[in-house]
Order: sequence, then C-alpha cells, then structure tokens
Amino acid sequence: DDSSQPAEEDDDSDEGDDADFLQLRSRRARQRWLAVPPPAPEVAAAYLKKHKQKEGVSQLMAMLVEDLNKEIAQSEVKERDSQKEYESFVKDSAAKRELDARSLTVKEGAKAGLEVELQKSVQAKKAKVEEVAAMTD
Repeated sequence: DDSSQPAEEDDDSDEGDDADFLQLRSRRARQRWLAVPPPAPEVAAAYLKKHKQKEGVSQLMAMLVEDLNKEIAQSEVKERDSQKEYESFVKDSAAKRELDARSLTVKEGAKAGLEVELQKSVQAKKAKVEEVAAMTD
C-alpha cells in the first residue's frame, strides 16, 4: 500500500518537509473520501420495525379521524332530523292550542247560554211555585 510507505518515511525522518506532510495528509484524506463505505449495519431491520410501528400509529390516527368525521356527519344529520321533528311538533302544538282555544270559547259561550236558560227556568219555577201557593191559600 502507498499509505503505509509514506507513513514509514514520516516516522523515520524527523526533517520532513511541511509540504510532504500536507501531501501525505491530503492523500490519506482523499483515500478515505474515495473509499467505499462499509455495508450498513443490521439496524435497518429495527428501523423498519419502528417505521412500521409509526405507520401503524399514523394509520390508527387516520382511522380515529375518519371515525370522528363519520360521527360528526351522523350527529349533524340526526340534529337536522331532530330540528325538523321539533319544528313540526311546535307547529302541531300551536295548531292544537288554537283549536283548543276555539273549542273553549264555543264551550264557554254554550255554558253562558245554558246559565241564562237556567236562571230563566229558576225564575219561572219560582213564579209557578208562588202561583200554586197563592191558589192553595
């Protein structure tokens, strides 16, 4: 190797040029730079496992978001239906109150008419009772 030879020369001579030292150093740096890196360690499998776990978590989060969106949509539909039912109930209640109010008015009128007839009948009876009492005397 070339790298071992200059190193021996560098170790044997104490009078070496600065330029030789720089060239040697530059050559070593270039060799390290151009050298093929060693194969990746077996950590990749652990990384893939963690990556899959992260995918699992993100898929879980995506499922939760999707479920939440479905629940929101269902609750909005349910709320709209409930609102329509409530409006219909209020409308029906108002119509029933109006009908009950009219019925009550008619019944109160009928009651007042019957009370007048009752008063007349009571007075007529009283008059007849007085007439019968006057005849018997």
